[in-house]
Amino acid sequence: KKYTLKIKLRSTTRTLRQVQIENMASSIMELEAKVEISENLALGEGSVWCPLTHRLLFIDVARGKVFSYNPANPKDAPTCVHLRQPVGTVVPYKINEDGQPLIVAAMMKGIGVVNIETGKVVDRIASNPEQEAESLFTRWNDGKCDPNGRLWVGSMGLFCEADLGALYCFDGTTAKKTVAPTTISNGLCWSADGTKFYYIDTPTRRVDVFDFDVTTGAVSNRQTCINIPEDHGYPDGCTIDADDNIWVALWGGAAVRCYSPRTGECLAWVKLPATQVTSCAFGNSNGAADGALDQLYITTASCGLSEEQLKGQPLAGCTFKVDLSATKFTGVPAFPFQKQ
Repeated sequence: KKYTLKIKLRSTTRTLRQVQIENMASSIMELEAKVEISENLALGEGSVWCPLTHRLLFIDVARGKVFSYNPANPKDAPTCVHLRQPVGTVVPYKINEDGQPLIVAAMMKGIGVVNIETGKVVDRIASNPEQEAESLFTRWNDGKCDPNGRLWVGSMGLFCEADLGALYCFDGTTAKKTVAPTTISNGLCWSADGTKFYYIDTPTRRVDVFDFDVTTGAVSNRQTCINIPEDHGYPDGCTIDADDNIWVALWGGAAVRCYSPRTGECLAWVKLPATQVTSCAFGNSNGAADGALDQLYITTASCGLSEEQLKGQPLAGCTFKVDLSATKFTGVPAFPFQKQ
């Protein structure tokens, strides 16, 4: 009888656990994405909403193209400038004296200022750090600016080799290596109060959190706050919302998922008709200066897919949008670059 009782108790406990898991899964909000820009990019990446022009910026990495999109005119193709070299990331900078928007771009030959209207590189922020300048096997990947306007950008091996990359911080005069070694330096963002820095090195399948000093840019006390299950793909780019939830693009996972970094729990997800999901950014729907950041823009890639896979994913490489205006989720403005 004692043996029978143990079996029943264990069975009951397992059943309760199953119910808990089912309840958690059913509480995850599922969101719908629609095609916003139908051009099939090879490696669409680096989406960021420019707070100066109220346009979506994004790139095609290997083709060296930078796009600017006005959602108020969805029938118009995004404007495009060709930098004629691979580009890892772009961030907003300032409006010049002629009223033209400038961005900062991490390119193969260094960190430069680009006029987004003319496509001309008009200034150099920094040469590549010695390690990157001497290497024939690395390129820049994802990057963003911190609350003080310093540019953080990571490098990676051309063929994703282990431990060839690093994460750097550029203040306009110096470059400081902050996290190393890394393999595929990717998504990064900061908490609303500026005390936490979130970072993704893709093969780890984690989002890590650091304590962050806004004044000095120092990072410390690295910990893991989110673990990505194997069947969800690899974490790529990310963004953060007004409640400090982190939205992660999942390469190979055909999805963007929203997580609480406080609990690691998945709160919402977006299923996409393309497996190689690369980045996401909050913007608005009409390009207005006062528009709410209640739209989530998502870039994808068509590279890395076989001919057969491409036939099954005709929308691979397209840019998508999720309307969040009826939900509790809203974004926060991106930080432009500022020379220190």
